[in-house]
Amino acid sequence: MKRTQISSPQGNGYSVFRFLTLMIWLTAFTFAVCNRCFAASIGRDQICDINADYALGIENYPLAVRLYRAFLRSHPASALAHYHLGFAYGMLGNDDAEVAEYQRAVALGLNQWDLFLNLGLALAEHGDQKTAEGMLLRAVARAPQRADTHFNLAIVYERGQQLTLALKEIQVAVGLQPGDAEGRNQLAVINAEMGNYEAARKIWSGLARSNPDYVPARENLEILDALLSAPPPSVAPAISPLQPFRVAAPASALCKLGH
Repeated sequence: MKRTQISSPQGNGYSVFRFLTLMIWLTAFTFAVCNRCFAASIGRDQICDINADYALGIENYPLAVRLYRAFLRSHPASALAHYHLGFAYGMLGNDDAEVAEYQRAVALGLNQWDLFLNLGLALAEHGDQKTAEGMLLRAVARAPQRADTHFNLAIVYERGQQLTLALKEIQVAVGLQPGDAEGRNQLAVINAEMGNYEAARKIWSGLARSNPDYVPARENLEILDALLSAPPPSVAPAISPLQPFRVAAPASALCKLGH
């Protein structure tokens, strides 16, 4: 579950679940990343290694791991370095090490929304639903103005069959970023799972018109129409085919190392 994108300070896109995908905004990368390392500091130990950050930014994750580990030998209390190391581990598929490093960063006092978001998503992937929800709620509390925090909390609630809470969070996300196709698609999916079929059809129909190249909307609309035209006993059990389309590739959000 690869989490959020390394973004420029202006980035505010959704964190959408995708497997092993990391969108990196390299505009003024060296300045932006290193500036965040020091700007987000908590005391003198909250520093980053410039070379390690650069390796992370160019997606050379094995090198980033080696450099962060070396840096942490002399700066063991750098919460930010633990966080960045956790991200690199996650991108290499070492999920246990990823979670451990995120937890060390939290224990050392790092209080960034994206850390809570990434840790929450990693925990959700590990099946720790309740702790994941708690971390994502902390992400929302730290960054309530960001659509991606609400979006990902909605995803985790939906996977835990807490559909009323999921609907509330996805509505907030769409309200914050109404033009995002992923958010509107997820809003329709949750409505469909709650049995609000007409609301789901309306959202998907509008999305298909406004975003004709967005395939999930068209496919989900076709699935919904097929389900509703079938004999009634098959409607409810068959609603599950909607699920694969809502996420494009389940369980990874884009949004790492925020600002």
